Amino acid sequence: MSNSPEDMALNALVDGYCAAWGQRDAAACMQALQAVMTTDATYCDPSVQLPNLPAIATHIGRLLQQFPDAQVHRVSRVD
Repeated sequence: MSNSPEDMALNALVDGYCAAWGQRDAAACMQALQAVMTTDATYCDPSVQLPNLPAIATHIGRLLQQFPDAQVHRVSRVD
């Protein structure tokens, strides 16, 4: 497992993204996403395609309402 500055920075970036998924406050979620993603970032999973950060933040908010105990964590280094 590498602890290079680049690997550490990438892991921190992914950790910040995961943390955004834990923000119950919409403004805090958006702020967390803005810290780690560009405004034109997209999100795709089997159930949804989202075109930008506001849509991603709204999606996160909906999921957290539906699954209030849900958490997203990085469990290994980024490959």
